[in-house]
Amino acid sequence: MQVLELWPEPVAVALPATHPLARRPTVRLRDLADLPLRIPARAYDPPFHDFALDACRAEGFEPRLGRPSCDAADTLVEIGNGPPAWALIYADVEVAAGLDAGISKASVLRLDPPLNACGCLVVFTAKAPACVQSLVAAFGPQGAA
Repeated sequence: MQVLELWPEPVAVALPATHPLARRPTVRLRDLADLPLRIPARAYDPPFHDFALDACRAEGFEPRLGRPSCDAADTLVEIGNGPPAWALIYADVEVAAGLDAGISKASVLRLDPPLNACGCLVVFTAKAPACVQSLVAAFGPQGAA
């Protein structure tokens, strides 16, 4: 398999709505250093796992990892109802968070400074180069809507 990094994907922070930082309009990663970080296990999502760790390290701290996260909705429910922790999530999850009362105990905050993960396309290496080029054209920055 081949992983092609194609488009920037904004990320945000999920925190318990009761946490003092959740009252801010934005949060800095280094402000979260004392809380456990919930991210997917590396075996499940290596690019995002490594991205999250690298982002924390770039801000000057080694994150303390909490229990691995699953999908965004489950992670938001657990963040809102479990022990204090935080998660890096794709920013478009904020829209879904506003629609589901079951996850209203979690707050999704923008990062300061903003942070983008790389949107990836995973293709089988056995695919013909023309097929891969078509996918890159469709999903790459110039093709992404």
